[in-house]
Amino acid sequence: ARHLVAGGARRLLFYGFRDPAAIPPAGFAARYCYQTQIHEGFCEEAQTAGLSAEDVRVVFDAPPDTESALAAALRDGYHAVFCMGDFRAARVYQAAAQHGLRIGAELQVMGYFDTPWSEAFQPALTSVSIDEANLAAAAAAALAEGWQGRTVMIAPRLVERASTRSA
Repeated sequence: ARHLVAGGARRLLFYGFRDPAAIPPAGFAARYCYQTQIHEGFCEEAQTAGLSAEDVRVVFDAPPDTESALAAALRDGYHAVFCMGDFRAARVYQAAAQHGLRIGAELQVMGYFDTPWSEAFQPALTSVSIDEANLAAAAAAALAEGWQGRTVMIAPRLVERASTRSA
């Protein structure tokens, strides 16, 4: 959210994979998945930037409704999209083309996980890397050294590409 707002966005769309309210109550872990944490952080950053709750909309994967929800958000002026997973950007790019919006100039799009999908899109997709190499190194060290009860934080990093840069 911070990156999108810094690029001039004033209405943000969070495109996620599952509405937490739709998850059957099977305990805290099932209801409070990592997407929920990311969404909360996204909203906090938007609020810190001075955006209101109405300035942040959420769309969840629920085909065939996803396409109409994305189209409605673009019509309503939500021209900055964070996709919970790089591959979700494909639907956003399609919706942008249908509305005549240029990615990077009129519509900012970000992904998550920084997978090979990121560079396959045209223009290439800005994405958040979870830094898998450092995660693997920390996991190996934890096993080798027998870490117990230790919390380890591997900071994500932004990999900026053309999808959030004005042409």
